[in-house]
Amino acid sequence: MSYALAGDWEPKIADNGKTFILLPGRALYVEEDGKNNPGEDFSNNLEYFLFNPSLLQANSPKVYNWLRRKFGDSLITEKDSRK
Repeated sequence: MSYALAGDWEPKIADNGKTFILLPGRALYVEEDGKNNPGEDFSNNLEYFLFNPSLLQANSPKVYNWLRRKFGDSLITEKDSRK
């Protein structure tokens, strides 16, 4: 849920109060399919955090900062491991 809040996913109650849903609330997404659901959005943003952090930071600074606080330098890519 903390990721969804950082990603500006808007919580809504549907079906006469029986269903909790999250709706996209940001203007910019690094990939169009990120608007489909928070899981896809997270996956796309994690990819950009690793391989194109400047674009993620420009498009979604709150998400970039959340990922940085959550993972810091603990994520290592294959490219990084060859150093």
